[in-house]
Amino acid sequence: MQPRSNNATYFKFADDLTVLVHEDDAAFDEITHIKEWADKNKLKININKTKEIVFRTVRAKRFAMPQVVHDIEQVDEVKLLGVHFSSRLSFKSHIDNVASTVGQRFYLLKQLHSQGLELKAQLVVFNALVVSKIMYACQSYYGYITENELGKLQSLLNRAHRLRLTEQKLNIKDHFEEADKKLFKRIVGNDQHCLNRFLRHKPLDYRRLRKRGHSFSLPVRKTEQHRMSFMSRCLLKCV
Repeated sequence: MQPRSNNATYFKFADDLTVLVHEDDAAFDEITHIKEWADKNKLKININKTKEIVFRTVRAKRFAMPQVVHDIEQVDEVKLLGVHFSSRLSFKSHIDNVASTVGQRFYLLKQLHSQGLELKAQLVVFNALVVSKIMYACQSYYGYITENELGKLQSLLNRAHRLRLTEQKLNIKDHFEEADKKLFKRIVGNDQHCLNRFLRHKPLDYRRLRKRGHSFSLPVRKTEQHRMSFMSRCLLKCV
């Protein structure tokens, strides 16, 4: 199944489909197109689980919501592949959710610590229950979270160190930066990666004396949100 309009983009993962459109009319046409495709292939779309979110700038004072498309509920916040975000690209609810979940898992870790679990095994459990939860999909939201939200995640790692759940104090920024580098390296080294198509090779300039970190064109800064996205962030940092 492909988009009907050039103004639409489909993102597919397993049995989930995310449709990104830039115009109100395109949204109606694309949903109609998807429903027709589903009917033709004897499939049924669960409208109750289908949501529409309309993105807008943080400073927008006057904003008119578009008409409802095929009775699909319009929401101000969604959860996509485990990540919560709002119509203004705020990840506050995601950070709050992570902090709440990790706080509950600390109780289990303290019980294991009190029962005499050796440090090596304790670190394995800590990485599996806490670090993995914090680091999940962090590349998608790291550039958009505020210093307060970043501090909230750092306080979780500080608390883990005070509870003697880790050997040394961990720095959340270092973990996020390292995650960015690892993913960007995989994208550059694999031309079949789904994000590789966003890289544009720049013609060599033999007059340039300083060696660059990569040979790709730098993104044109459109908005602050665009500059802080994962690809723009990595391309600008690795120059």
